[in-house]
Amino acid sequence: MLEPKPRHHLSRRRFNLAITAGASMVCAPLLAQPAWPNKPIRIIVPYTPGGFTDQMARLVQQGLSQRLGQPVIIDNKPGANSLIGVDAIAKAAPDGSTFGVVIAAYAANTTLYPKLPYNPKKDLVGVSLRGVSPLLAHLSQLAHVFAYFR
Repeated sequence: MLEPKPRHHLSRRRFNLAITAGASMVCAPLLAQPAWPNKPIRIIVPYTPGGFTDQMARLVQQGLSQRLGQPVIIDNKPGANSLIGVDAIAKAAPDGSTFGVVIAAYAANTTLYPKLPYNPKKDLVGVSLRGVSPLLAHLSQLAHVFAYFR
């Protein structure tokens, strides 16, 4: 009785080599991309120059520019409780060169305005928490403030 010829199984070494070669062919275009950042970085501040948010952005600007070797530009776009500036952030080209600095008003806008020109869940993503701005009241008003929050 004739026995069938044994099949040649792919060895583990050849399989791993084939997978590695295939993965490198798929990933090769990713390696051809220019290094980031390949153009100036823009930080949009949706508030007037000189305020808390602007100062926080300018602190980031100095260190970021030195570390990345690219100019970092602060672009103040105040108005409409930050809607104008945040809309500019949301509609910026998705190339990683535009960032924004916002405060609590940004979060409040979703409840204050029924229709925003951007979708905060789909168009924007949080990158970092830079600082916290305290809420202050005059000492003479302290009793009124605590009564309000009870």
